[in-house]
Amino acid sequence: MLLAAGQGIISIDDVRRMVTEPNSVPMLPPEIYRVPSHGLYLANVEYDDEGLLNQMLINLYYYLP
Repeated sequence: MLLAAGQGIISIDDVRRMVTEPNSVPMLPPEIYRVPSHGLYLANVEYDDEGLLNQMLINLYYYLP
C-alpha cells in the first residue's frame, strides 16, 4: 500500500482512508498488496524528546503500583 502511494498509483488520502475506514475502500489491483518482505529493515527511528518524556511519565503514572 505504501509502495503504491510512493509510486503515485494511489494517493496519500487513499492510504488514510484504507487505514481509518478499511471496509469502505473499493477493491484495488492485487499488485498493490503483494510486496515481498525479505530485505526490509528498520533504518531509523526518531522521537520528539518532549513527547517521549511525556509518554514515559504517563506510563509510569499508570503502570507503577
